[in-house]
Amino acid sequence: MNLLKIRPGEAALYNGRLVIIKRVELTTTMAWCDYVDTGERVLVSFGHLNALHPYLPTIVTGSVPGAQDLAQISPEKLAKANWKKQMVLQAEVNANRTITPNERKQSVRQLAQAYGVHHSTLYRHIKTYNQYGREERYLVEKVRGGKGNKRTSPEVEKIIEQAIERIYLTREGNSKAAAYEEVRRLCHRNQIKAVPCYDTFRRRINSLADGTVVRRREGEKRYRARFHVSNGSVCDENDIPFPLHTAEIDSSPVDAILVDDYFRQPLGRPNLTLAIDVYSRMILGFHLSFDPVSADSVAQCIAHAVCPKERWLEQMGVEGQWPCWGIPERFRVDNGNEFRNGAYQAACNNYDIRIDWRDHVEDGAVIERLIGTSMRSIHQVPGTTQSNVQQKGDYNSQQEATLTLKAFERWFTWWVIKYNNQVHAGIGMPPLIKYLHAFHPPDGPPIRSLPDYITDTLSVRLDFAPYQERTIQRKGVVMEHIWYYDPLFKWLRHDHRDRKYVFRRLPGNVGSIWLRDPTTGEYVNINYANMNRPPMSIWELRAAQKRLKDRQIAPDEDAIFGAIEAMRTIVLEEQANRKTVRLTVTTNRILGLLYPSPLRNNPDPVPSLTTGPAKKVGETNLILPDSEVKPFGFLRV
Repeated sequence: MNLLKIRPGEAALYNGRLVIIKRVELTTTMAWCDYVDTGERVLVSFGHLNALHPYLPTIVTGSVPGAQDLAQISPEKLAKANWKKQMVLQAEVNANRTITPNERKQSVRQLAQAYGVHHSTLYRHIKTYNQYGREERYLVEKVRGGKGNKRTSPEVEKIIEQAIERIYLTREGNSKAAAYEEVRRLCHRNQIKAVPCYDTFRRRINSLADGTVVRRREGEKRYRARFHVSNGSVCDENDIPFPLHTAEIDSSPVDAILVDDYFRQPLGRPNLTLAIDVYSRMILGFHLSFDPVSADSVAQCIAHAVCPKERWLEQMGVEGQWPCWGIPERFRVDNGNEFRNGAYQAACNNYDIRIDWRDHVEDGAVIERLIGTSMRSIHQVPGTTQSNVQQKGDYNSQQEATLTLKAFERWFTWWVIKYNNQVHAGIGMPPLIKYLHAFHPPDGPPIRSLPDYITDTLSVRLDFAPYQERTIQRKGVVMEHIWYYDPLFKWLRHDHRDRKYVFRRLPGNVGSIWLRDPTTGEYVNINYANMNRPPMSIWELRAAQKRLKDRQIAPDEDAIFGAIEAMRTIVLEEQANRKTVRLTVTTNRILGLLYPSPLRNNPDPVPSLTTGPAKKVGETNLILPDSEVKPFGFLRV
């Protein structure tokens, strides 16, 4: 991930040339910069600045040390790397409080002594952390010899796990010695002579998470009393000290029915994922889709929240200011499956984001109120379903629906800008004003520095996307019977033939997968091994697999693409009649897998934010393109 520090004195790239930031205009998201080679000063938008490559010092001399995906690092090593990172960050804080080099040197020695390490070790951690992108994965300890590896046999390890599970982790409260006696008994019964010593068994128990031990031995009530952070603690919404300290994320179906952009027929209710800054009540980002809420929808919402919005607003055709970006310190989320996957938690760990699980609705009151406020505004658009049947009355939502997904997304963007600029009853000022005053207060020092500017949205989305581990074969990599290949595989297979690599895939197009390059640490796009194959979405792939299974056909690459071609042919005959097909066609067009809408010269209507609901659009003539329409949708059978 490339981070750009928007502050005076920082270096950046503008039009391929090195510049130095001199002055920042936060209200207009502009900065005055000087070219290093000529000294000329120019006014540049944040969105046109690019960060320097974080791996630049090592591109010439060799690969980046430890440039591996977090999904392949054990939790124990990640915990140790996080401990090193906290030590380095504390050293930076102490250094800012000193004046002379001797004071700084003395503070480092005192901190090293407090952490129980030599001061040379601390200096080495500081150098590694700052040289290779300020990410904790570069602080992961390399395995040397047998250090950190279990030396007992797999049979003995299985016996130890059984003894801990059956004897120690029970409500009877059996002692460690009693569980160790079970280990000795099982080893004797299985004729294992290499019985582990008591210290080895004790270390296995001590490595267990404290919360797991308390929950299994003392019960759920004691566990919640000791480990659960309830509302009214440091996570209270009124005790958040600064913006981007805590952000809440949640999803909800939209209270409105949208139409497809081919025949303007109703499709259904999309799902909305929102992120809000608890301190300022500033809406950080959102994501709209007809797909069910998943890890990918959360990943897209997070990418939208932490990245700048200037270029996105230009693409949406919305004129307004949304100057928020940066990585929050905490995400407060519920216990949904989209937050429980390993990719989301590993990405949060990589970005140094703490996850606060909210077990009760009141723990996420800010995001719940925001969803309620947004839905009340959505009740003004045509095709609304209202909150319940009583409010809806005899209103025909299906018949009155006129907005497509793209038009509704544009309307909701306008609503977000309006919300950020209106006085919020909870804080007594507009969220945008409170957010900006934290960085540039009218009087007094700022309460926090400007967050780093993220320039690669795709990397953020891929970091939070689900992943699969695969080995590289002679033909490439196979995922769900589809082969992918890239010339990069040649030297990766030569160096590590049996190593498993982490591949990530975005559901919009399974025609390509992504791999983090071990040399540069950046993502590489891997395409089909057979470049003649057409692009398709993950939902088309699932439908093709189901079609083959129903017909008892063994799935392989040729059979899958044959089923895709057959289903796309059926769409020509059915897309005007079946809502499921229209939904798929609309989704695929948004993903870039279809031709543009044939409704030419008929822009989507956007309701006004001030004049109430928009009137229903009148009937329009359907103008089909001159050439044959080649759909890429599918028919669920």
